[in-house]
Amino acid sequence: MKNLKLFVTGMILCTAGLLINCTGSETKSLAGTEWKGMANVPDPNEIVLKFNETNCEAYHQNEMIENMKYSQKGSEILFEKVSGGSPCKVGSKGTYTFDIKDNKIHFSTVKDSCDARSGTFKEAYFAKQN
Repeated sequence: MKNLKLFVTGMILCTAGLLINCTGSETKSLAGTEWKGMANVPDPNEIVLKFNETNCEAYHQNEMIENMKYSQKGSEILFEKVSGGSPCKVGSKGTYTFDIKDNKIHFSTVKDSCDARSGTFKEAYFAKQN
């Protein structure tokens, strides 16, 4: 009887551990990552997105073309324009979700006050560089 109780207790603990591992995994921070891909800026061009702790910088031919503050909660990200050449107004905000699969990231618009930014990400996939 004692062995049965130990066995059942062990099974419950193992199952609980597996459930926590499967459901408790959070999306990793984008800070410190770089992604390269084709984006409509406004025509298709290769750009690199560089994420640090607080900002996302977009580069085209090694020249920064846009700087945005960002905050991330799981797989949701909020961008806010700081500077750059896009038609988006400084301070304009956009909320996106992102999905990373096979070392490629894709952003999907939730809502954005700037249509130009959402058009940039619409069909773009970016490959991880680091």
